[in-house]
Amino acid sequence: MAWCKLWSIDRERVEALLLSGVLAEDVVMCTHSQLDQVLDRLDELGLWTFLTQMPVKHGKGNAFPSPQMLGSLAMLELMDGDTHLASAGKVLQNAALIERLGFNLELRDRRRQGEGFVSPNTLRNHLKRVPRGAGPKALLAQAQYMRQRKWLRGKEYAADGTWLEVGKDTTHEGAGKVWDKDEQRWAYGYKLMSLQNLTEGRPRIVAMDLAAINTDERQMLLQCLDSLVGQMGLQNLRQMIHLLTLDRGFWGAQFLYRLGHDYKLKFLIPGKRDLDLLQEAKAQQQLRKTEYRAYQVEDQTTGRLHTIELCGLENVALNGYSADGTGSGDVNVVLAREWMETRVVRGKREEAHWEEWYYVTNQPLGKDWLAIYLQYQRRWGIENQGFRQLKQRYHLEQLPGRSLNAIEARTALVLMLYNAMSIVQMKYPDDGLRALALQRKLGEPTPLAKVTLAVYIGQTMALFPGTEYQRLALIGERRRTLADVQAAVDGLELPAKLRAKLAKILQT
Repeated sequence: MAWCKLWSIDRERVEALLLSGVLAEDVVMCTHSQLDQVLDRLDELGLWTFLTQMPVKHGKGNAFPSPQMLGSLAMLELMDGDTHLASAGKVLQNAALIERLGFNLELRDRRRQGEGFVSPNTLRNHLKRVPRGAGPKALLAQAQYMRQRKWLRGKEYAADGTWLEVGKDTTHEGAGKVWDKDEQRWAYGYKLMSLQNLTEGRPRIVAMDLAAINTDERQMLLQCLDSLVGQMGLQNLRQMIHLLTLDRGFWGAQFLYRLGHDYKLKFLIPGKRDLDLLQEAKAQQQLRKTEYRAYQVEDQTTGRLHTIELCGLENVALNGYSADGTGSGDVNVVLAREWMETRVVRGKREEAHWEEWYYVTNQPLGKDWLAIYLQYQRRWGIENQGFRQLKQRYHLEQLPGRSLNAIEARTALVLMLYNAMSIVQMKYPDDGLRALALQRKLGEPTPLAKVTLAVYIGQTMALFPGTEYQRLALIGERRRTLADVQAAVDGLELPAKLRAKLAKILQT
């Protein structure tokens, strides 16, 4: 990424400098770019505010207002994630948008950097001033706004944790370590917990928690739920989330009991193979003589159809499913199996067998057991796609420094951008064509009176109609010329009468 410089709007100062004869560093005719189009949509939809309103601790080096600093970081995240939006020079070109946002950003190759230019990492140091918890609160406020605007559709949600890893010899604040069983190594860093809506085509993240990588996922999920309750109330939480799908990492009978009884949420989670619950469910299946049913389903990886068999059983006893974890309670179970022919896996021969797994839920099963299977499949597909986009487009795993404040704030900013851009793409799917058409229209010759010019001096900028800038520049040039002449006259040895006459001429 190129080095960057933030220009803050200060029309009064720029006008005074021009009138005093100071030359503008740059004058750019305002047009309209694709990034302008995106930011204009974010502002129009009320989403830009959430990206720029995280509070900061004031201290030395706060040269610009925090909304402008955070807005610049949001622009960098957008351009870093989408090469179509990236550009050198002045980033924003639309006059009305620059006026509304109050600033502009300039990018240059680091070899051409000048006064006031800093690396993106230096700009990201601003995130260290964001207090802990401010980022997650901003995400909660955005979620509440999305709910009010009815941009949260569907009532199925998924919770999942992802690792943000750092090096072994790390000095990152608050980082932890955990043993990775799959790769047989220690992993160092942080764990991000997110709560995401599973409606297809409408990916929305409504809550987050960031902690050391060895933190219990269940406690992090409860923190997310408690923060949502604090933001909208328990009743609204229950109206928003009808089903919460989880992976095996969240397994815990007492934890599931709390989800169902304290929060009154329906849950769906794959059961662990080594639990008594599986044997109990199989025994109940035999006792009740409940037959498996065959279903044709699509493999999410290959897209091919294959056959699975499902068997639904209600009111199966689960040990530990109680308030104190010592008693037991009833849950509903869907047994699943698929016949696997003889095959070679990783160089080892596997004989033909039934591949078995099962799902545990507290929602009624009814007669459509396939619905339970499909609910969990939606979680797998949408959630993995969402995290892939966060990591590939928004570089979620690239940490802004070693400060936990900065890492949490940047993570929240990325999640809010992810939500905001998904809404923009949903509301305006043909914006790319509109921006192109607008660029072509604005490319036509325009009279000076109708042109808006962005004038840059020092760390400030201002917008002027073409004729107004022309007037200010001419006055400034005249005053600068007179000052030069006056300086030359002062350096000459002249008779008093001649010096007085020249002074009178210069004054007029």
